Amino acid sequence: MQKWEKKAIVIGAIVLLVIIIVYTSYTYYAYHQLEIHDVKINKLSDLSLEGFTLDGELRLYNPTFVRVFIGDIEYDILVNNNKIGGGFIDGEKLYGRQTEVFEFRNELMWHPSLDYLKRILSEKRTHFSIRGNVHITKFGINMYIPFEDSLDLEQYIPEMILGRGTGNVLATEAGKVMKAWE
Repeated sequence: MQKWEKKAIVIGAIVLLVIIIVYTSYTYYAYHQLEIHDVKINKLSDLSLEGFTLDGELRLYNPTFVRVFIGDIEYDILVNNNKIGGGFIDGEKLYGRQTEVFEFRNELMWHPSLDYLKRILSEKRTHFSIRGNVHITKFGINMYIPFEDSLDLEQYIPEMILGRGTGNVLATEAGKVMKAWE
């Protein structure tokens, strides 16, 4: 092998190594630049004493030029910081300079006791929230991007109790609590 051939191989290997290091570094940087633009609870429906259906979405933005891979998105659904449900959303590729919307829908079976309903109605504020993490695992990167959204369930509780439950003891008791609350 000639001297210039050895130099060409060494230079080629160094250039390849630099390209790999630059790409890996920029990819690592890209993962740390991901932004959660919005977490929304879009709708609560099918409200009853048996539970409700929750629809929501998470908007994730990649401000870099490199596509990134989202492993999964896990979340918990809480009422007054008590977990009542949760779920996972499968991840996918998120291309550079794009926003991806990840939608979720949960049918939650929530059977609050009469005492619990009285307590949350008397507090005049029922904090409902969704909390979770976007999980990223790639090239040895293992990171989580947390998110949270919340709303006050106060406007929905009368519908949950009275909407389908009129005529039963629970609805009557809840009606008394609500009347005293006003």
